[in-house]
Amino acid sequence: MSHILYRSCVQDMCECGKRKTCYCEALTAYSHACQRKGIAVDWLEGTDCAAPVQCPKSSRPVDCVPDCQPSCEAPSPTGEQCAPPAAGDAPCRPGCVCQEGLLLHEGACVPPERCPVR
Repeated sequence: MSHILYRSCVQDMCECGKRKTCYCEALTAYSHACQRKGIAVDWLEGTDCAAPVQCPKSSRPVDCVPDCQPSCEAPSPTGEQCAPPAAGDAPCRPGCVCQEGLLLHEGACVPPERCPVR
């Protein structure tokens, strides 16, 4: 199956030519298809597609924001809230995630030592 998707992706990219919007739309569609299968694809970095959002310091843009991010309240989130979306669920949404090693707290990304003591 992955071979078929790869060939389809190459064909779509070739048909886009130099139209940037087509290229970015196709990559977004394939990224969403992967996300629906539980495979996170962070394709924005390294492309000339515009980032979906402007992210605050210490975070970075991603095409699909996970439902659960490491936070001060749950540094290693697990469970059902972290499962990939099921087919037919709301599509991925672009947004920001904390850089590696930082935790989400009150809308900001902070080092673990700045988390409030529980």
